[in-house]
Amino acid sequence: MKFGAHVSIRGAIHLAVDRAVAIGCECLQIFVGSPRQWREIIYSERDLDLFVEKRKKARLDPLVAHTAYLINLAAADMDLYRRSTGALMYALRIMDRLGGLAAITHLGSRGERPWPDALARIEARGV
Repeated sequence: MKFGAHVSIRGAIHLAVDRAVAIGCECLQIFVGSPRQWREIIYSERDLDLFVEKRKKARLDPLVAHTAYLINLAAADMDLYRRSTGALMYALRIMDRLGGLAAITHLGSRGERPWPDALARIEARGV
């Protein structure tokens, strides 16, 4: 078993590695952007490279991301669903670039539908 924590990317994404090392982590979780906004952060290649280098040196593994809380893959509203899948894909692209293992997400609100119907909608959409 490994010890890890969800650490802040405030200031620069690579600073998350420094924060994880400072508290003795062996693995880490980050938000790749604001958890409460749709806006995607455009990271410089330098910052992403620094993250990868620092993480490799610190031997922090695995790396996982937590997606924005706004994501709702069960949404009946197609605009919300499109924004949600876009935000999920953004997190997956950043994780791929950083060599991360996974992105953790919440399925979202089922609204008035029973859970089996909401899950069927997610499955039918392929996400």
